[in-house]
Amino acid sequence: MWEFCVCAKKENKNAILYLESEISPILKEFEGVKSLCENENKISFCVGIKKEHSKFLKKELLKLLCNAICEKMKYNFLKENININISEKSLFDAFIKVYTYFDIELEKAIVIRSIYFPKNLNLESFLNFRLHSLKLKWQEMCDLTNLNASIFLKSKTFLDILKFLIDNLDYKHESIVLDFKCNKIFLDSEKKSFCDLTVDSFDVLTKIIELSPKKIKIIKGVSDLEPISLLVELFDGRVEFIKN
Repeated sequence: MWEFCVCAKKENKNAILYLESEISPILKEFEGVKSLCENENKISFCVGIKKEHSKFLKKELLKLLCNAICEKMKYNFLKENININISEKSLFDAFIKVYTYFDIELEKAIVIRSIYFPKNLNLESFLNFRLHSLKLKWQEMCDLTNLNASIFLKSKTFLDILKFLIDNLDYKHESIVLDFKCNKIFLDSEKKSFCDLTVDSFDVLTKIIELSPKKIKIIKGVSDLEPISLLVELFDGRVEFIKN
């Protein structure tokens, strides 16, 4: 039996839950086992699988750990260390989300070269020691943003910055469908629902940033002018309106 356990502090709980969610189908397929433990300060996720399947599981864990660090932990770090006094929380979250994905492919290349599989891996220790240069890079992003906070807080400038960052993200999907009639987001290639839509414009924006599509197809609903207007402004040239 090959065993591996990864843990993190509570502030990075989302990284551990992401790993647990993504690896569970693989464990089920190969009759592996898992456990998720949580206390006041820490959360840990352990897996076990027959040795003949460990090579495949390590390959999948490599990608997932890379995503957990570069997407979940980076998001948490930026959110904690960027000090922009924006009253609208969802607007701030959208900015942090798009900032998380900026330059992410280079960062993933750095992380994937450093990941190894001891019996126990602490994500914060791994970031602090094996990925110290990456953490410094994130801190520089935060320092630069905080230094220019007065510029970022101007609404028009802020949207221009968001648009610039969005335009420079790598595509993850060819196209997605936003169906405001049934309030769902669909991955167009797979014809399956990704998540529910909300009425919050920046919550919709945050979900789209996470998916990073090349094309956004929209099915209009009754009262969706505000989020659609924002999407047209920020994803200029990538929005297409279709009939259900």
